[in-house]
Amino acid sequence: MGLLSKLFGAQKPSRPYCAALVPAAGASSRMEGKDKLFLYLNGCPVLALTLQALDRCDLIDEIVVAARQDTILKIGDLCRDYGIHKP
Repeated sequence: MGLLSKLFGAQKPSRPYCAALVPAAGASSRMEGKDKLFLYLNGCPVLALTLQALDRCDLIDEIVVAARQDTILKIGDLCRDYGIHKP
């Protein structure tokens, strides 16, 4: 459903709109200079695993990633590389 449809009510959704908020703005200060969101677990960055799980959920319409300004482009690249479409 597009933004205009949401604003002007062209269609009534069959369920409430659902957005998931992923808090990803921490400094990882106890990780000895490594950002734990981008560390690999089973061959995939931890943040990508989280976003993939939310992306697959049919009940979630949008993923909002609360991130530090210096990681926004890296997160965008991660979404592209791992086929995450909802953020």
